[in-house]
Amino acid sequence: MFPYRKILELYDDNVSLRSIAQIVQHSRQKVTEMIKTADRKEVSLPLGGRNDG
Repeated sequence: MFPYRKILELYDDNVSLRSIAQIVQHSRQKVTEMIKTADRKEVSLPLGGRNDG
């Protein structure tokens, strides 16, 4: 499962994209794409529902 919540939490904590990619073990490009999509859809923390990470 892709760790959407973890990525948004790290990004919100001002962790660099490269570091986030290493932590979640996905490419920097995929992390960047996910963050841009979240911004476009106006998704922000805190997220409701279950833990996705």
